[in-house]
Amino acid sequence: MKIIILAGGKGTRLWPVSRNNFPKQFLNINGKTLLRRTIDRSLLLEKPENIYISTNKKYLNLTKEELKQTKIPLKNIITEPFSKNTGPAIFFALLKLKKELKEDELIFVCPSDHYISPEKVFAKNVFEAQKVASLNNIVTFGIKPTFPETGYGYIEMKDSLLKSIGKTKYYQVNNFIEKPNLKKAKQLLSLKRYYWNSGMFLFPFKLIKEEFEKSGFTSNNLKEIDPISIDKAIIEKSNKVTAIATHFDWNDIGSWNAFYQVQKKDKEGNAIQGNVLSLENKNSLIISNKRLVACLGLKDITVIETEDAIFVAPINRSQEIKLLIEKIETKNKNIL
Repeated sequence: MKIIILAGGKGTRLWPVSRNNFPKQFLNINGKTLLRRTIDRSLLLEKPENIYISTNKKYLNLTKEELKQTKIPLKNIITEPFSKNTGPAIFFALLKLKKELKEDELIFVCPSDHYISPEKVFAKNVFEAQKVASLNNIVTFGIKPTFPETGYGYIEMKDSLLKSIGKTKYYQVNNFIEKPNLKKAKQLLSLKRYYWNSGMFLFPFKLIKEEFEKSGFTSNNLKEIDPISIDKAIIEKSNKVTAIATHFDWNDIGSWNAFYQVQKKDKEGNAIQGNVLSLENKNSLIISNKRLVACLGLKDITVIETEDAIFVAPINRSQEIKLLIEKIETKNKNIL
């Protein structure tokens, strides 16, 4: 099996800490960057020489620094020629690895900015999924929702069980639902057949190559292809998609609220980092990167301080930071 770790995203959903020049996969979460955590999980699955990192040329040096601490060779870094979302990124990586891939070789694709535990359970689920992927299936990994998240995509699994290996169950996919509103998310949470779409996929090389060809991807027209996710380009169109109901905890750290969920907290439920003076605060995320941040009587609030920007919002509305980003883009792109 070959593993492709996608590390080229430039997301600003954790602004002002995550920036275009320093995206969240390079942020330190409880002692390790998210990219390093992804690499360590991958090393539970495969040898270092079979693990590849696909990244934007802007993040090449950051990626090299991460790999220096591992046995993954620097030649296994795949530098994307452009930033066009996960569809073209994966296709380009496959083109680069084409000579090394057998037709029946399994390929596991995973983002570099997710927080997963326990890692041994994750590895067990991937190993079990290999058996289904080898039967000429694209396997996607569904996460059982624990709250009505509006920032995730959802997978609707068919009621009838397709296959079971040990305690792991596999289903055919009925439908994919893009980020729902809160009312819809609450409805999906109440129904057992809906799972969060983790963005991780396992498939045979020959099958995914055929699926890309059906969607019009060729080595000659890659520059002309519009930015598109692997979900929209391939997964949502294919009749070869099977879903696994996973047993590990998963968080895509897609908002400050999600970041707060994986942090160590004090007895009042606060997650605090840096130069912070906290008095009578509850269930809040407070981060200082330089200056003293003094907070009194806050409840369910996010406060993020950096050298050139401060973000403050109710913690349950941190997903809406995209509205601020849109306004910032029209006034001062340099601060992104």
